[in-house]
Amino acid sequence: MDSIGVARVETFGSYLMLINYRQPYFLQVYTAYSDGYQYSGRFFRKGKGPKDFLGFQVIKKEYPCLWIQDYMNKHVKKINIEQGFDDRSFIIEKIYSYKKTVDPFNVFYLSDTCFLIKDYDVNKGLYYLKYNPEKESISSEEFILYNYPVTYPLMNKMLTLADVLHPRGNKIASITGVFNQIDILNLDNPDKNISVTTNQKPVKYQDVMNTGKEDFQEYYFSYPVCNEQMIFVLYHSQDANKPVQIHVIDWDGNPVAKLHLDKNIRDIHIDFNEKIIYGIEDESERVYKFNIKTGNFRLLG
Repeated sequence: MDSIGVARVETFGSYLMLINYRQPYFLQVYTAYSDGYQYSGRFFRKGKGPKDFLGFQVIKKEYPCLWIQDYMNKHVKKINIEQGFDDRSFIIEKIYSYKKTVDPFNVFYLSDTCFLIKDYDVNKGLYYLKYNPEKESISSEEFILYNYPVTYPLMNKMLTLADVLHPRGNKIASITGVFNQIDILNLDNPDKNISVTTNQKPVKYQDVMNTGKEDFQEYYFSYPVCNEQMIFVLYHSQDANKPVQIHVIDWDGNPVAKLHLDKNIRDIHIDFNEKIIYGIEDESERVYKFNIKTGNFRLLG
């Protein structure tokens, strides 16, 4: 399996999708069979044509449609791929624009009339707001991530600013790199926001302000992954003899499990139906497959 340059892994029905930002096409697709994977082709070409993309991030999957954020063009495209991975054609059913907003860090799909946009303001720091792509209007309601404004120099020390939306769209789990904490925002009731760590202690805001990120070797890394019950976060230790871990908590902040991986994984994706974790190894960029049910793993391909 050609996985050189792979940035993310996604599953979609019987398909395994490798997102690659270094190739002329963003997506390498494999079809899963009982005895392995068969290469299906490359899709979603980089370019400025009517079916091309300048940026590519999967923000929602609901078969047979993918919602793709083209962050360079400030578009979210709803794409029907029912025929696409078979005959190399796909249908763009709708294009949603958010060009009238400022440049966001991230976009989440709640509905055809509501996106959740993660943004930054020098006075408010990191926050989320709701945007109606049909009316091109922004809600006055805001969800502040931290009680203090986070400056750009501080953000550069944090390493990651990654988050994931609960499947019902009512909560967000956000990880902020060296802070070593998972922030759970309740969009229905901000009074129920919580921050948790499964390490010995979280890193303090003042510690990050007064030093560089190279002094923080233990941190949460990569994008978190979730289902309706649990949140999975990749964790790197400063002890080279300790394995990379996946810390698992529920949406109320309670610890559930620690999964130990004996590969230096830098990004994960979980197929909850098959109970499989896909991980990208940092140096080789190989894609590994871990079986949650048995605790065993094998290299894909």
